[in-house]
Amino acid sequence: MPVLYGVEQIRVTPLLDSGAPDASASPVTCDDIQSLDINAVYIDGNESVLRGGDSIKAVVKEEDTFSGVDLTMTVATLDYELKEAIVGGQGASNSWEAPVNITENPYPFKLEVWVKNYSESDSESIQDG
Repeated sequence: MPVLYGVEQIRVTPLLDSGAPDASASPVTCDDIQSLDINAVYIDGNESVLRGGDSIKAVVKEEDTFSGVDLTMTVATLDYELKEAIVGGQGASNSWEAPVNITENPYPFKLEVWVKNYSESDSESIQDG
């Protein structure tokens, strides 16, 4: 489970079901991300064992299928537009309502993350990018 600290900014760009950028929606940026956890999600492939007598004759295992990622973000401030872009629902400048029907579910989106880059991994390291 990779955890990204020192996130400077994220940008969420809504996409169409085809994966193309949605021209009718504008990207949402957020500068208040404290950490971001990214976990790949896989669907396990089936496994079959063929036995003959007292021994195993063959094992057939399908490959696991990648289905997406689980994101866990720690955000310093409430950002209703960001919540609407990722989770769905109805957002405004000062409130957010959870999705109540399928038309309010979130669409696919592209997430871009900018993270500080350090030259070494200790507390004395200087930021180099």
